[in-house]
Amino acid sequence: MWEIPQHIVYFFHVDVAVSPKVTVNKSWDLGAVATVADLRRALKFANERRSQGEASEHLLSSSKDANGTLSRPQCDTEKVLTQAVVVPVKLHVAVQRIRKRKKPKKLVAPNTSRVGRLMPSIQECLNKFWSDEVNSEDLLRLRVVFRSMSEDGLHVLCNCLPELMMRSGFHTLSEEKCREVVQQITTFDYMDFEDFSDFSERAILEERKGYQDLLKTWVPNPFDKFVEPAEQVRGFLNMLNVICTRKNILEILDFAGLKDELCNSPQEMLRFLAAYQSCEGFTKKEVSVLRSAFKSCEERAHVGPEGRLITPKSLSGGLLRFGGIYFLETWREMKYRQKINQTGVSFYEFLIHARRVRETQLQLVAQAVEKICSSDVRQGLIEELRMLCRPLGFTLQEMEVTEILQEQGLSEPFCLDLAWDFVCHLRSRHGFTKAEKAELLESFHRFQKGGEDELSTVKILELMAWLGLGGCIEKAHEMLRRVDFDNNGVLGENEFLRLMRMQKEQNLETYTLAYCKLHLGDAVTRSRLVAALAECDIFTENQLLEVITLRHGIKTAAVTFGSFAGTSQGPSVRAARTKLPGISWDAWVVVAEEARKMTPIWNRKRACFKEPEVLELKKAFGAEEVPVSDLLWMLLDSGLPLQHADERHRFQEALAEAHRTALDCSMEDDANATTAPTSCASPRSSGTVHFATFLHLIRSYLESIKQKQMQREEAALRSVSFSATEVADFRAIFTSHVVSAHVQARQELQKEPCHPLSFVVRCLATRPRVSCSEVIRMAASIGARIKMSHRSMLRKKIREFSDEKTLIDVEDEEPPDDEFALEDGVDFAGFLQVMQWMSDCNWCNINTAAEELLLNPRSVATGFSRCVSAP
Repeated sequence: MWEIPQHIVYFFHVDVAVSPKVTVNKSWDLGAVATVADLRRALKFANERRSQGEASEHLLSSSKDANGTLSRPQCDTEKVLTQAVVVPVKLHVAVQRIRKRKKPKKLVAPNTSRVGRLMPSIQECLNKFWSDEVNSEDLLRLRVVFRSMSEDGLHVLCNCLPELMMRSGFHTLSEEKCREVVQQITTFDYMDFEDFSDFSERAILEERKGYQDLLKTWVPNPFDKFVEPAEQVRGFLNMLNVICTRKNILEILDFAGLKDELCNSPQEMLRFLAAYQSCEGFTKKEVSVLRSAFKSCEERAHVGPEGRLITPKSLSGGLLRFGGIYFLETWREMKYRQKINQTGVSFYEFLIHARRVRETQLQLVAQAVEKICSSDVRQGLIEELRMLCRPLGFTLQEMEVTEILQEQGLSEPFCLDLAWDFVCHLRSRHGFTKAEKAELLESFHRFQKGGEDELSTVKILELMAWLGLGGCIEKAHEMLRRVDFDNNGVLGENEFLRLMRMQKEQNLETYTLAYCKLHLGDAVTRSRLVAALAECDIFTENQLLEVITLRHGIKTAAVTFGSFAGTSQGPSVRAARTKLPGISWDAWVVVAEEARKMTPIWNRKRACFKEPEVLELKKAFGAEEVPVSDLLWMLLDSGLPLQHADERHRFQEALAEAHRTALDCSMEDDANATTAPTSCASPRSSGTVHFATFLHLIRSYLESIKQKQMQREEAALRSVSFSATEVADFRAIFTSHVVSAHVQARQELQKEPCHPLSFVVRCLATRPRVSCSEVIRMAASIGARIKMSHRSMLRKKIREFSDEKTLIDVEDEEPPDDEFALEDGVDFAGFLQVMQWMSDCNWCNINTAAEELLLNPRSVATGFSRCVSAP
C-alpha cells in the first residue's frame, strides 16, 4: 500500500491539477477525502474492490443517474484515486510541474502608516532590500543612532559599530564583516558622521547580500510537508537569531497584509521582515503602552526633527512603566553595554531600547527551552517549567506551578510560547501564590501612613521587624537600593514584592542546603528536623513545631524537646530514638516556610520580647492583671512621661492602643492564648491591665525611642562621607565596644532606688552608647598619640554630637574614666560624626597612624583603621 503524502490532500483543497490528464475541480464534492486519513481509507477500499473484481462505485458517497452510471465528478474522483495508487511517482511529478507553472499571487500594497515619529513605514523598510538610495528620513535616523553612541557628538568608536547596527535592525551583519567594512573606510579607531554614513551604505549592501544567501538556503516546506505561515516565519527568524512569539508573529502578519498568505516565498518573507522592523516587533497594544510610558517621562526643553525628547534619567522610569520590574532589571544589566544619548531620548530610541530588552528576555527563555527539549529524557510539564524558571531567578514549588497553569489554562506541549506566557505571568505575581501575595500586601499596607503608597526607610525597618527579618538602618538602605527601581528613595508595592522574592530565594537556597546536609529525604527525626530549622536560622517554640508538623501530616518521634539554652544557638534537643521515613523537598520547604512565618506571629504575641526579657518583666509585673493606678505607681521611675495630667492622658490612650494590638496579635493564631487578654474590655472600662497589654505598651514606648534613634542615624548617614562598607565596619566596631558600657550602665541603675518594674523598663530602654574613654582607647590602639588637650577637644566634640545633655561641664576638672562611661557616651549616630570629625581634622595625626598600620604586613587591618584613613 502506497503512503499518501500530505501535499496531495493539500493540493486538493487549493484547486491544483494533480495529473496531466485528470483535474480536480473546486465544484466537485470531495468532502470524503478532506483529510489524509479519509484518503487512505478510500484507497484501501478501492484496492479491495479491485481485487474482488467489483466496481468502485461506492468509493466516495457516489450517486447513480437513471441509467445506473456514475456521475462525472465521482468517476473522475475514482480515476484520481486509481492513478494515485498505480502511478504515485507520476502524480508527484505532475503536482510539482503544476506548482512551478502557477503564477505567484500579487500581494496587497504595503501599509504606509508609522507607529511613531522617525519610525519607518513598511515600504521604507522594503526599500532597503531593493534600492540603494538613502533619503532624508534615513539620514535623520542614522544621525540619532550615531549621536546615541558618541561621546562628544562628533565621533564614534569603531568597536561600537556592531551595537549600532543591532540598534538599527541589522541581523545578518556580523562583527567580522563590520571590521572588514571599517577597514575599507578608515584606519583610525573612530569615525565621524560622514564616514559613518559611508559605512551604513556599505552595511546595507552587505545586509542585502546576507538576506539573499539566507533565502537561497531557506526551504519553505521541508520534506514536502505543509507548514503554517506563522511557523514558516518563525523558522526563517531562527536563521536570523531573532526570537518572536506566535502571538506577535500573527499580528505582524496582519499588519503586513499577509494574513491570508502562505508565507512560503521570498517576496512574502521580505514583506514580513519589513513589517517587523517598522514596529520593532511589538504588537499594536504594546506600542500603545510604550507610547503612554514615553509620554509620562520627563521632557527635555529641546524639540528637534526627531520629535519630543525625554531626559536620560527618566528612560528607566518609562521602561519600568512598560515592562515592569523584571523588564527594568534586564535593562540595568544591559545598560553597562549600551550608551544612552545624553542630549535626550526620542521615541524611536525608546522603542529600540525596549526591543533590545525584549530580545534579551526572549533569548534567555528560548535557550532554557531548547536545553530542556534537547534532553534525552523528557519529564512532565510541571517539572520542565520548574527547570525553566531556575536560571531566571525563581525556585518554584509544585503547588505554585500548578496554580499558574490552572489559572492561565496552559497545558501540553512544552514549547516556547507556553514557556513565555508562563514566565510573564509568573513575573507579574513575583513567583508567589495568590494567598502569599495577599498576605504580603496586607503586611505592607499595615505600615502605610497618611494614605501614602510607599514606605520610608524607618517604616521599612518596622516592616522588616514585623516580618521577623530584623536589621539596622544600613540593611534597610541596602534593601532599598537593590529594589528602588524608580529612584525615589521609598519602597512601593511592587518593589516590596520583588524584595520579598529575593528574600525567599535566599531562604530556599538555605532550605536546600539544610535538606541535603541533614539528609531529610532519607529519614527524619524530630531532632534532625529541629537541627535543619536551626541551619536556616529558624528557632521555633516546641508547641509551634508540634502544631506545624501535625498540620502537614509529618510524624515525629515520641521524644521531648529540651528547654531553651538562652544563647543564639537556639534550643537544645535530646536525640530521637525512632527514625521515620524521609520527606520530600517540597514538604520540607512548606514546613520551613510556615515555621518562619509563624515565628514572628508568636513573637508578636509577646511584643517581640525575648524569652528572658518576658520572664523578667513577668516577675516584676507580679499578677496576671493589675489595676491601672498600681501600674502608674510602678512605672513612675521607668522613664515614661507620667508626671503631668496631659502625659497621663496620653498614657491612657497608649494603654487602649496596646490592648487593641494585643487582641489583634492573639487572633492571628488561636493556637496560643496564654498571653492574650482574658476579655475584650479595655483597661479604661475594666480598670485593670493584662500582662499581654502591658507588654505591648512597653514595646510601643521602646519603638518610639528606637524610631528617634533611627532618625538620628539616618541624618548622620547623610552628613558623613563614608561608604556603605565603611559604615558597616563602624557598626561592627561600635557593637563590639558597647557591651561593656551597657553592663556598666545596668550596674549604675541598680544603685538607684526604684520599683523593680521601673528598673527593668529602664534597662530595656537603655540605648547602646560608647564612652569617651572607649573612643580614646580605640584611637590609641592604632598608634595615635593623645595629649590632655586632645582629650578635652574630643570630649567637647562627643558632647556636641551626643543626643543627651550631661551634668559635667567642659571646663570642669577631668573626672575619672568610669564616670565618662555613663555620662559622656555617644550613640551610633554620634559615633559616626565623631569618626568623620577625627578624619577631617586629622585628630592626633590619626590618618597617618592608620596608613602606617595598613602598610605594615604584620598588622591586621581593622575596619576602624581603614575608615579613618585619609581619602
